[in-house]
Amino acid sequence: MTVKEFCRFYRISPSVYYRLRAEHRGPLETRVRFGIRILHGARMAWEAGLLSAAGESGSPAPTPETDCGDACRPTTERAP
Repeated sequence: MTVKEFCRFYRISPSVYYRLRAEHRGPLETRVRFGIRILHGARMAWEAGLLSAAGESGSPAPTPETDCGDACRPTTERAP
């Protein structure tokens, strides 16, 4: 998955993604010949880290959704 696809999937802006990366809170990236890819396992590990951080602190973990409310939450619905 490209960074653009990742942002679209999680409904975050590229600037939020790059801010998370700068804060070392983003998913692991794999550099390939023509760009950056986020592998499925890296995405799942990133999500698991967010969930475990929420469980440890007793409060919701800081996530991209906190930047733009419910409009940024990923959905499981498929486009027609």
